[in-house]
Amino acid sequence: MRGYHGYGARLADLVQSLQKLVAEKPDLIVPARGPLIQNPSVAINRLIGRVRALYKNYLSTSALHWYFKEDRMRQCGERILGTGADVELMPYAHHEETPAWVFENSTSRLLISDAGRGFLLDCGYQRVIDAVNDLIAQGVITGVDGIFVTHYHDDHTDMVQAAAETFECPVYATQEYADFLENPAAYHLPAMTANAVHNIKVLPDGHQKKWHEFDLRFHFFPGQTWYHGAVFARKGNDRPVFFVGDAFAPSGMDDYCVLNRNLLHDDSGYLLCLQKLRDIKEPFWLVNEHIPFVFSFSSEELDYLETRYRERISIMRELFPWDDPNYGVDEQWAVMYPHGTTVARGASVKLQLRVINHSATDRVFRVRFNPPEGLSLTAATGEVSIAARQTGFVEVVATAPDSPGDFMITADIASTGMSFREWCEAVVTVE
Repeated sequence: MRGYHGYGARLADLVQSLQKLVAEKPDLIVPARGPLIQNPSVAINRLIGRVRALYKNYLSTSALHWYFKEDRMRQCGERILGTGADVELMPYAHHEETPAWVFENSTSRLLISDAGRGFLLDCGYQRVIDAVNDLIAQGVITGVDGIFVTHYHDDHTDMVQAAAETFECPVYATQEYADFLENPAAYHLPAMTANAVHNIKVLPDGHQKKWHEFDLRFHFFPGQTWYHGAVFARKGNDRPVFFVGDAFAPSGMDDYCVLNRNLLHDDSGYLLCLQKLRDIKEPFWLVNEHIPFVFSFSSEELDYLETRYRERISIMRELFPWDDPNYGVDEQWAVMYPHGTTVARGASVKLQLRVINHSATDRVFRVRFNPPEGLSLTAATGEVSIAARQTGFVEVVATAPDSPGDFMITADIASTGMSFREWCEAVVTVE
């Protein structure tokens, strides 16, 4: 599956390792972390059952069923669930050819107005720019009025800045991920672009824009990744189209990479996206830019997706040892910002440790920074009290040495029932 698509890929090795432990019939297990395990066979079998339940549930709503087809999904299932295991897959939702006013190329879409103007959604490749220039040369359109970026992944963003310069048009994004596009080096997540986008016009969730005969409504839409948007486009009396980046496929949800940050709260992540789909009280099409069709979910299919997803959250509550399952799927509940920064010799830079309290109660988080040799910090420790479901931060100032090089600062984070050593990092490059 490649690492990016390998949701729970190491669960198969975990199950095999646990089965080897059971076969040795131990009386006691002493883990490196956590309490002694007094009844190994019961604990191990419970863990195997939980991870298998998690993976079986994941397969039931996976977009990979559309991309990689049933046989491959069943192979994935048998690796973890066992040979001949029952694998549930969501049948494909209804899909049709894309309307003529939507031009498709790679992972981009171009809306074409009756006046011959274009509005571009994403641009990851030079061939997209070339294709739009061909439309201009053929007289199909006379130019591009704007670019909306649905999410930060490189196959959607690598050439956005180049496209904006080529077509002399503004770039739009919602406020939740605009900084991600303007300062990609400040973050560290899968499929990062190295190409910053400048002067983004930041839009609030729900912003409406009239563009020729189109009514456009822009959304924060944390589907495939938390840093994700979407645009609902209505053209006259045509059936409207909801361009949702990579969030959904006809077989389910594109949540196959945990590091994309698929948060589990009702007001964030896929539960929010599903609610946004339900809030549209008329027939509409969905577009995933990797799929050359429009598709739609029935109310029964939306019920299926939400029911399975809530079942998965319940499984995770049992699987993870913390008071909220988001700590188990969101590696970046604590992250240093900026992740990467460059300074001159002897200069100082301010860093933030940003912490999300996923818990339903207030928490105090204690922090210890671990500086590398040669780099000095204003303070090695800090503490922050954060209300439930809110974000807080601890700041530290790093002063560079007189010699060049790359210096990594790590942070230990602890709170009641939680202790993480060197959980996150920042890299300071001294020129």
